[in-house]
Amino acid sequence: MAEEGLLTGFLIRQRNTEVARRVSGKSVLDIGCERGSLKRFLPKGISYTGMDLLPREKFRPDFGYFTADIQKGIPEELLSKFDCVAMAAVVEHLTKPEKAMENCFKALMPGGMLIITTPTKRGDWLHKLLSRIGLVSSDAAEDHQKIFEMQELKGLIEKKGFNVLETSEFQLGMNQLVVAEKPGKSSK
Repeated sequence: MAEEGLLTGFLIRQRNTEVARRVSGKSVLDIGCERGSLKRFLPKGISYTGMDLLPREKFRPDFGYFTADIQKGIPEELLSKFDCVAMAAVVEHLTKPEKAMENCFKALMPGGMLIITTPTKRGDWLHKLLSRIGLVSSDAAEDHQKIFEMQELKGLIEKKGFNVLETSEFQLGMNQLVVAEKPGKSSK
């Protein structure tokens, strides 16, 4: 888990609020869930499952949890199981975002939603600056592999078979959000 800065909790809560208000359906897979903070923002009755690189023993989650790398695959029991897949502040840390998108597609049921947040270029610049003075996580800032322009991120998602439904910025333009749908009839 990354070292936290003074503003880290506030920024995570804002990000989770943006993601949670777009969740639809009855089941969510949270990729890069860490300790499952998104779960607290979801409406009651939504089945929550988390997936991250962190070994389960590190924090003993009180929700369905899988230790796995979304770039390498997805556990078989998670295939075509979810109405929604969330990836909040994850894609910028990946070396193989194309594989991650393929695996998100596999986790979703037809008609399922993918929700991604990631910093904008100016947000990444500000994040690096604020990390130097301890206001946000320095570990996370140093771990960014690629910062996407919105059109580039949209193209990546569409190339993997999704239909992009919404793009927006939040946190004063420091972060961006994409909502996409896996084609097919929804069972919701």
